[in-house]
Amino acid sequence: MKALVTREKYAGEERVCFFDFQYQPEQAEGADLLSPVVTAAPSGLTIGSPSIFEVGVKVMVGGGEEGVVYVLQCDAETSLGATMTIYGKLKILVTPTP
Repeated sequence: MKALVTREKYAGEERVCFFDFQYQPEQAEGADLLSPVVTAAPSGLTIGSPSIFEVGVKVMVGGGEEGVVYVLQCDAETSLGATMTIYGKLKILVTPTP
C-alpha cells in the first residue's frame, strides 16, 4: 500500500483526489483496474462517483468539517482478481475571517 500525500481544502470547496496505482505489483503484471470504491472516515465528506483514469482512480470530494483530517480509502479490483487499496488524507482548512 502506498500512502497518498495529504491534501488540503476548505469546507466549501470541491476537489479532485487521485489515487495512483501505477507502482502496485498488479499493475506491473498488466492488470486493468475495475470497480473502484472510495470511502472516508470519519463521515462528513461528500464523495462523488470514482472513475478509472489511466493507472489510477479519480474522485470529486466536497464538504467536511473545518479542522478535521479525513482518511480516504480507495479499493479497486483488478482484472487478475486482486483487490488493491491506497489510503490518503484530506485536511479541511479553517476558513479565514476577513
